[in-house]
Amino acid sequence: MVVGSSLVFGLMAAFFVNDTVALLGPAIAVLVGKAIGDKYEASFMLPCHAITIGSVMTPLGNPQNMMTAVQSGIKSPFISFLAKLAIPTLISLTLLGLYIAKIYDVKRRPVAAVAVPPEAIVFRRDAYIALLGGGVAVAPLFFNDVLAALGLPHVSSRGLIPFIVAAAVWPFVTNPRDVASRIDLGTILFFIAMFVTMEGVWRSGLLQKVIALAAVNGFNGFQGLLLIMGASLGFSQILRNVPFTKLFIQYMKENGVIGLDENLWLGLATYSTLAGSLTILGAASNIIVLEVLERKYRLT
Repeated sequence: MVVGSSLVFGLMAAFFVNDTVALLGPAIAVLVGKAIGDKYEASFMLPCHAITIGSVMTPLGNPQNMMTAVQSGIKSPFISFLAKLAIPTLISLTLLGLYIAKIYDVKRRPVAAVAVPPEAIVFRRDAYIALLGGGVAVAPLFFNDVLAALGLPHVSSRGLIPFIVAAAVWPFVTNPRDVASRIDLGTILFFIAMFVTMEGVWRSGLLQKVIALAAVNGFNGFQGLLLIMGASLGFSQILRNVPFTKLFIQYMKENGVIGLDENLWLGLATYSTLAGSLTILGAASNIIVLEVLERKYRLT
């Protein structure tokens, strides 16, 4: 039950963006908590970590992955992410489920019945449109990467593809105005302000000096991956992983890292994402999950 739920959370995050799944995850977490004997702490920890780990696997998984895919110069990022990160991610999700089941002493037992959550499907039409939109968004990304790998004309601004799909299906939902009204403008403004602030910090040159102390031999080989890992784990706790990734992409380019250095770019996407699991504030998805659980389910 726990391992399966870990895989479900992770795979959803990989293809439907971690923060989106964080909004949906608490409903599943409550069901999992009931099914494993009212061990809600275990079921709450599961989505927080599984969503973060699962989002590593594709450029769609989280904002920092998309920035890395678009700005790094990797020729076929969607294919590269899946080819090199899918298996490690699935193994990690499985181990996460086993670990949580172990430390919370979750016994294996048949699940007789589970109550229907309040978030049960009300508008089936919207659910079908969402599933269709998700599939339509993923398929063109993969096909676009195939075109890029073959040297054929393709869309270089890959973030436009899911945006166009979302804009295309939005008018067909049951209540488009209601959907638009649910856009969290406060969060958008928060990220804008955060990016502006971090750009100012970056232009001050302070962070570059700190990073340069460790970058003795630049981004060569395994040492380059260690440098990226250390910087991600350290600075993501201060700057948050999304603005850190934006700034570090610029730093890597200035120091000669190009699109052909796939392992370095995938390392940045992986380490900056996983760094968010270290603290509650490390990733926005953690905050979203806990906020929804407290607000909707009165669980703390």
